[in-house]
Amino acid sequence: MFSFSKPKFYIKSYQYDKGYDSFTLKIFSEVKEKKCGFINISKEHVTFQYYYNFNNSKKGAVSVKDIIFDYKNSQFLIINKVNNDKILSINCKEDIYIKANNYLIEKKKQFKDESFKSSLDIFLNR
Repeated sequence: MFSFSKPKFYIKSYQYDKGYDSFTLKIFSEVKEKKCGFINISKEHVTFQYYYNFNNSKKGAVSVKDIIFDYKNSQFLIINKVNNDKILSINCKEDIYIKANNYLIEKKKQFKDESFKSSLDIFLNR
């Protein structure tokens, strides 16, 4: 008997890269128990990509100023601040969520601070 249920993913661990000043959450498949994606938080963007196979993948990027992280029912949530739409929901332990959310908060503070803005942001008055 075959089961065609939707694959489940979870955030297993994280890594801070001091050289690139980024925070990466590592996504694993519950079925295959192998790494199959990431969520990367940098100064200006959150990018994510995960896959189970070619037909079942998700990827995207969004500005840190346009999102919030939330945690409900063991789910790490990325939510659009403007329209309150859920961009991503994935299983996660609360301690990993707290580390990622604290990092996002710090990046948002830096984004607002002129001394951390890129020359393009200053030119475009962002």
